[in-house]
Amino acid sequence: MTITFIKKLGCICLIALVTLSCSKDDNESLEGTGSHTVSVFPIKVGLSRSSDIKIFVSEKPFESYDKFAPLGSVSVPVQSKITDSINVNVSKYVGKTLFFTPLRKHLLSDNYYTIAGKSSPVNSVLIEDSKSEYKVSLILTEPESGSYAYDEAHMTLTVQKGTTPVANKEVYWYGTSFAWGPEMIRTIENRYMIDQSIVQLSMGKTKTDGTVKISIPVDEKGITSLGTTQEVNHNEHVFFVLENGKVKPVLVDVNALTLFQTLQY
Repeated sequence: MTITFIKKLGCICLIALVTLSCSKDDNESLEGTGSHTVSVFPIKVGLSRSSDIKIFVSEKPFESYDKFAPLGSVSVPVQSKITDSINVNVSKYVGKTLFFTPLRKHLLSDNYYTIAGKSSPVNSVLIEDSKSEYKVSLILTEPESGSYAYDEAHMTLTVQKGTTPVANKEVYWYGTSFAWGPEMIRTIENRYMIDQSIVQLSMGKTKTDGTVKISIPVDEKGITSLGTTQEVNHNEHVFFVLENGKVKPVLVDVNALTLFQTLQY
């Protein structure tokens, strides 16, 4: 069962992710200088994850990754200042209009999606024989919900009491683990003690072998910092069952697209 906390993504996000070859990721590196060079300034604004970003160069504007035919790309350093630029060698493309598009690789797969902010200026340049140097500024920011096909991790969760699989057991999803702790457990147990209600989302009941299959959308932000000392893993989720009115949880780190996890109590 797919977690429905992604309602804001809308129906567009339910489109299956197109399986692509990795050839686009193996395209020519255009990093460096030549007779004609474009200095690209990637300006990060509210960007949560700075890894696996490339500036792709193409002859047509980016529409979707499955239709994209880039000429080459240049990697964006994870640590870069607003004044830092990346040199792109475009010597082979004199006379052509080139488009520069920032794309970020999915956290757990090899496909890319755009992180170009809507406030980015025009990202195209006509490379003229008489002019050797150009500048392009690109705004890099987290994509809007529903603007790309997200990845889904597929988990098989086995519920066991001791070493024995538990059939017909309701499994609930609390959410990510950020606010999880003893107080939340007490809140859930107290509510259940009063009126046997559970407000958390049910993932369904286990089968005779104690398993239930759950699909989990991958949050592309990954792990981010909260202040100077605390990190938040946006892909660590809490699932739980109730046994005699007591919460029995398991924390699941979604670090792969196929997962096998056991909730044992």
